[in-house]
Amino acid sequence: MKSEVDNPAVILCVIAMILHSVSCFAEVMNSHNSQAENNFEVFNSGQEYCDYQMANNPNIRACMPLFNASSHTAISIQTKEDGPSQKLAPKNILPSYFYDNRESFNIIVKNTETNQTIYSGPIYTIIGLSCDDSNCKPWN
Repeated sequence: MKSEVDNPAVILCVIAMILHSVSCFAEVMNSHNSQAENNFEVFNSGQEYCDYQMANNPNIRACMPLFNASSHTAISIQTKEDGPSQKLAPKNILPSYFYDNRESFNIIVKNTETNQTIYSGPIYTIIGLSCDDSNCKPWN
């Protein structure tokens, strides 16, 4: 008699459930939004931006926005030296919302025209960074 465990459909279903549960766990652990925004709202600081976002989503525990203050140059952002980068157009905000508590994480910011690194270091929760084509500073 063949048991259900030997059935390929059951095995595939179990594997799919395990992979789904692992990805759900990873989503909870690393859940964040990092899609560039060009809001009609005007924010003068990372604190203002985070207050607004956290008021609209009380599940956000950490907010680390990066604002491209340049009027003409895009910047790229990486979280690892050899990792993928995300391009941020001028006058746009790259939000990083986390649903767990964290104080900061390290990023690398480059000018996309010159490929020069303009910042390498931490971005802090609630404060974020404001960058232009040559440097970054706390967004406050």
